[in-house]
Amino acid sequence: MKIGFFIDNFYPMVDGVVNVVDNYARRLSEKHEVIIFAPEADDKNFRDDYPYEVIRCKKIQLLTTDYQLAIPKLDAKFMTKLKKIKLDIVHMHSPFSMGEVAINYAKKNNVPIFATLHSQYKKDFDLRIKSEAISNILLKDVIGRFNKCDYVFAMNEDVSSVYKGYGLRKKPIILNNATDFNKSFDNEKLIKFKLENKIDSQKFNMLFVGRIDKIKNIEFTMNVMCELKKQTNQFHMYFVGSGYDFEYFKLMIKKKKISDTVTMLGPVYDREKLKYWYRSSDLFVFPSLYDTNSLVQIEASSQEVPTIFIKDSVTSNLITNNHNGYIEENNISKFSSRIKTIMENLDSNKTIGLNASNSIYIHWDQIVEKLESYYLGVKRK
Repeated sequence: MKIGFFIDNFYPMVDGVVNVVDNYARRLSEKHEVIIFAPEADDKNFRDDYPYEVIRCKKIQLLTTDYQLAIPKLDAKFMTKLKKIKLDIVHMHSPFSMGEVAINYAKKNNVPIFATLHSQYKKDFDLRIKSEAISNILLKDVIGRFNKCDYVFAMNEDVSSVYKGYGLRKKPIILNNATDFNKSFDNEKLIKFKLENKIDSQKFNMLFVGRIDKIKNIEFTMNVMCELKKQTNQFHMYFVGSGYDFEYFKLMIKKKKISDTVTMLGPVYDREKLKYWYRSSDLFVFPSLYDTNSLVQIEASSQEVPTIFIKDSVTSNLITNNHNGYIEENNISKFSSRIKTIMENLDSNKTIGLNASNSIYIHWDQIVEKLESYYLGVKRK
């Protein structure tokens, strides 16, 4: 098959959606021809070096965010290339300008089109725009595109419910997220890693990995750390990632005088190093109310690290409280007290981490095999 993925952001920009698309494409390209249609990179020296093809189009930078918006219809060279390509499957990974091009291509060429519900777009619109009326107009436009697709994937039933509330007419197919990490690790390498990165094993080490963006509820985490520090300083919180609000949170750490217990590490692109950041941690802190089925909690589970979530968050869908993770109220005092309790029960925390590994961990190979079967089933029809 010749499979086309359409996405409005791609490497060198990194987020969960880019990670998903890359993992799909790498595995599918072992047996099929995969092309990713994406906006051009900011860095003119950046070169695409993947086991699949990437065709880029012009784009514009969106204000107050580190995201871009592709403008394929204003790129004659890109549109000419696309018209000459004969795809068997179209898969839309973002419902904006590239999504519109994907739908138009699929309908014109009578090709089945799939879409994945990656994000809670309403929350994004509300944060960036500050206008309920405009936010609702944009959401209606987005859902209209999803409703034009033949098949829609959601990561879990909670995501499916969210989109039903948005106005999605189709019943989504559940296709979970996964990780490329394996469970094995080298203990000598772990010891060396901790020494090199000055990680104190006598302290309770916590980790966040992801986009450094206010929408991820990072300010809540910072306030939780301030509250926790009033009770103990036997912990350290590490943030891995980059984003529009990176400098904002660096300044917050300084103002709140928590730099001795909170560190902003920046992005970690080396997957092996990132794996050892997880393995060096006791708890993954992820109070996001935005994410749908975060890859990072699956990455954490691969290294037997449990995650703490906010109650009723969509991304905590796989969690049974105190069994394979933790769920706490959306309250700074209660959240910090819960972490303190976890710190005092390390044996229990290790058991919960092991339970997370046994119940949440899944490798991309298994998920992409399912995805391929859906593509093949449609193509045979």
